[in-house]
Amino acid sequence: MRKAITPIIATTLLVLITIVATSAAFFWVTAIQTSMQESAGSAILGSVSGCSRINLISMMGDKVIVQNTGCDDVTNVTLLIDGVLTSYGLSTPLSPGGSAIISFSNLLAGMDHCVKVLLSNGGESQLCSSASRNTLDAGYGYGCLNSSECGSGESCCNHVCFNPCDNDTECGSGFSCINPGSCTAYCEEIIIPGCTNNSECDDSNVCTNDLCGGGSCTHPSFANGQRTGCTGTTGCAGTGRICSCMSGNCSNTCGDGVCQTWENSGTCSNDCILTKGILFNVGGYFQKLYSYNSHWDGYNSWIGFSGFQPDVVVDKNNNILYLVYIDSSALMIRNATFTMDWSDPVEIVESARQTTEPSITIDDNGEIWVAYSDHESGSNGIYVKHSSDGITWSSEITVVNDSSNPMYDYPSIVQTRTGYGIVMTKTTGMMDYTAMWTSSSDGLTWNTPEEITPIGMGSKDTDLLADDEGNLYATFIDTTGIIRKSIDNGTTWTTISDDSMRWSQMYLIQSNDGKIVGLSHDGMYPKLYYSLDKTNFQTYDLGYSLVFNPSDFTFFQLPNDDYVAIADNAGLVIIYMDGLGFANGMDSDYSNWVRDNTGVIHTIYSYPSMMANEIRYTNSTDGLIFSTPITLNNYSPNSNIGYFIDNSDVCHIVFSDSSIKIFNATDCYNYGAAESIMSCSMTCKDPVMIQDNSNKYVMAYFDDMTAIKVSYATNPYDAGNWSAPVSISDWSHYEPHLIQDNNNVYWLVMRNSMTSLCAISNSTDAFTWSEPVDISTSSTICSYPVIFQDDAHNYHIIYNDLDMMTGGIKEITSNDGITWSSAEQINTNPPQNKNGIFYYVK
Repeated sequence: MRKAITPIIATTLLVLITIVATSAAFFWVTAIQTSMQESAGSAILGSVSGCSRINLISMMGDKVIVQNTGCDDVTNVTLLIDGVLTSYGLSTPLSPGGSAIISFSNLLAGMDHCVKVLLSNGGESQLCSSASRNTLDAGYGYGCLNSSECGSGESCCNHVCFNPCDNDTECGSGFSCINPGSCTAYCEEIIIPGCTNNSECDDSNVCTNDLCGGGSCTHPSFANGQRTGCTGTTGCAGTGRICSCMSGNCSNTCGDGVCQTWENSGTCSNDCILTKGILFNVGGYFQKLYSYNSHWDGYNSWIGFSGFQPDVVVDKNNNILYLVYIDSSALMIRNATFTMDWSDPVEIVESARQTTEPSITIDDNGEIWVAYSDHESGSNGIYVKHSSDGITWSSEITVVNDSSNPMYDYPSIVQTRTGYGIVMTKTTGMMDYTAMWTSSSDGLTWNTPEEITPIGMGSKDTDLLADDEGNLYATFIDTTGIIRKSIDNGTTWTTISDDSMRWSQMYLIQSNDGKIVGLSHDGMYPKLYYSLDKTNFQTYDLGYSLVFNPSDFTFFQLPNDDYVAIADNAGLVIIYMDGLGFANGMDSDYSNWVRDNTGVIHTIYSYPSMMANEIRYTNSTDGLIFSTPITLNNYSPNSNIGYFIDNSDVCHIVFSDSSIKIFNATDCYNYGAAESIMSCSMTCKDPVMIQDNSNKYVMAYFDDMTAIKVSYATNPYDAGNWSAPVSISDWSHYEPHLIQDNNNVYWLVMRNSMTSLCAISNSTDAFTWSEPVDISTSSTICSYPVIFQDDAHNYHIIYNDLDMMTGGIKEITSNDGITWSSAEQINTNPPQNKNGIFYYVK
């Protein structure tokens, strides 16, 4: 374990050296370990120029110390130990002025030894020691006694053969010779302070004028008229920036209502309100709004009596449920409190009739209304009864009746703004269905039914909902599921969803917080539907079977927000759902999201298909209404998916299956194929990647057999460009998340499985990391911590606390990354050890 920041960083190499003697041949295996002082982000050079120099400054029995006294990075050296030649490349370049340790097996004591280091341009440095001075205790002493014992161009300084620079010319352009001709001479890069011309002051913002004056850069905003000829925003686009085009001139965008990535609450308070948005598990925005561990219980929990074709209405004023159902052709009703303690049944229509498909509603006066179809000989109609108490019922009211054809089925009744309404299915022949609508001002006299099916479509399995504003939603099935909406009491209807494949009737309800929510069945699995704006519907598979007849079930919500389904499964069963967690309902894990510089939120998540997981993508302009999800190739992630936007506004997705892979979209919408970039001891998990302030890509991930590891690259799509991974911890730390702060310090937050706490480590170069330190409270069971920094440069960590008594989504804060606050509860219903706590600061 490396602790804090050390000047020398060790990397182990294995070198096979063959020594051939005149009398015999043998092999000598020597482990050569190099440690070097590195400048973060320096380029690896494959050649050595004329000003490259290496100096062997000391020698011991098991190592030598070398220093780069030239002007170039050194990557390849040749080492001679007693004349045995070994050439190898350094895994990390040795920068000018940097030093390195080369370790090897102990040289034999009591013998003469020479060690020489050579460069490809001919530069060399050598140290020798005599047998009389070579003891393990004393080390291996002096090399040269005078310059004649050194190589060409070298001088003997303090018993060390040295190749000093004598002037600036020998160091090359941009470098100066420090202490020329002396034993401490070396080449140093000349740093010119400030700027020399305007081209050195580019801030990548086309809305500003880049000026160099007095060695300093300034970036005043362009006034209208200084930059002309733009059309839309295209003519004003720059790297990471988009300016608005006003009257043909590029202008600053503060005040346009969009918080751009270069704006914050301090620089543009009109656009950027200091708020935190948090997305939980799978598809993000769903869990922001809904419950966090939705699951169905009681798959075969018998309700206590037989029946089929159930429907339920919730009387929230009196805390009573009313259930209507068919039992031996009789239409029955029971009531219950929310504990499901059901009353004795009351018969509404006798069993001698052929009653089917009952529907129930309750109006503002507490009157209960039931609509049903009757296929008794000579009757193929829709009928209504009503009651004030659910016990005594009115006489039967005919809505529509036909003694021959057509046949009417699937009535659904609601209260409207002006009275009552019913949708139904009209059947006139084999596979000839039509959705019909009728209305009544008093529920007693009904208008002639009118067709509401779009032209060219047939329909069946109708259902109807009236929301709290009086809008009507009719659902039915053609080749796909159809939802039509009316805002004028059924006079006109508009299709708002027609792409949902369904095999059964869809039941719509309005949830307690105003959303429109539906449940239907699509072959193997149920499907959930919802709309936040009462216009745009999303559709998601639950991903598992509810084990009931898909044609016979009803769906409602209790005042405590629990959702309940009552279904026919060889008798009525009741199935509870503790909140519609669409994210978990999709059986989707490993979600993540980013927000681009136009304010669009891009979301990815893992979706389990029949064969393997899929990565799916959706987007939203407001975090509420999202596009229809699409599948991004047939990848199968095994853990958290990394998602980030780089400094050029390109969206990258990094994930792990058999290895770590990455793919991108320059527009964040159209993604290419994935490239494999890293393998692990057994299984890679939870990769997270950023592009830092120097444009270097840094990645952290969990190697299942060893530890959290960190690697970096200048080209993330070239597997050979990634540095050798550095272990940050042992196997007990996992679930990493990574950022770089405003001071260019890297912070890595993780879960400590030994203590169950959140832990943190930091680094200034992404290579040498501090020892991970636990930071959350002792009662916490930390899961998937996420770290970010806000505009005020304060640090926030959000995590899922899995403690059964005190758990939930929690947040801790710090102004220095060292001292952390007590945990603040964000939500009390955690996503059950799932990842997907994501965020943005606007």
